[in-house]
Amino acid sequence: MRIIEKIKYVAHSVKGDATLPEVVFWWFARVCFLCAVIVDDDPLKKVIFASNLLACFSYSLLRFVSPKESFIGRSSFHLQTLIVFTSFIGYFIGHATNIHDYVDKYDFVLHLVSGTIMVLMGYYLAKAVDKNKAADASMLTICSIGFSFMVIVVWEIFEFICDYYIPDSANQAYNWTVPDDFFLFRILGRPQAGEAQFPIFDTMVDIILAVSTTVVTGIVLFIVLKKKEEKAKKLKQS
Repeated sequence: MRIIEKIKYVAHSVKGDATLPEVVFWWFARVCFLCAVIVDDDPLKKVIFASNLLACFSYSLLRFVSPKESFIGRSSFHLQTLIVFTSFIGYFIGHATNIHDYVDKYDFVLHLVSGTIMVLMGYYLAKAVDKNKAADASMLTICSIGFSFMVIVVWEIFEFICDYYIPDSANQAYNWTVPDDFFLFRILGRPQAGEAQFPIFDTMVDIILAVSTTVVTGIVLFIVLKKKEEKAKKLKQS
């Protein structure tokens, strides 16, 4: 009975928190990953698609097993939308459609988008930790930006570990041929170590792109939260 009650509670939370387009998108992405697992013949890609299919359910499962009083139990289902969106654009569009063959800068787009997504995730988590109170705009912004920075660094460490231990893994673009008009070359000049330094460029470009959108999104978030804060103060005074 407790399991049935918990299912009803989670379902009610979804209904009260997430919008219908969000729920439709969750299931659309899940079906896409399931089809990719069935159709693709590459064993490694099957594992990637299967793990991302699980990721599309991860937040709901986490909410199901977490106590209502915990910060996860209080957090928003918008987090699931952000997780599903990240998996979908990164692994379904990125691997199932072979978009990299047509859009050579798609990886740059992913890292730009990731900064914004991680700031929003940090915001919803910070709100949940603070029991969804009207927290100070500055503190929420700092927590959101800090969460994004942490994820950016952890991801690059993850790429390094994969390249270090997994045969044929090349997340850090060891065979990357950087053109002379590369935007960092225009700003900083060509590296003294030449081609030997290109893998470092890949890592640093990823970090710079994600950090730049993190900062921009953080500024926008602060402005929005500050306006809400000031509006709430005026309502109390009136």
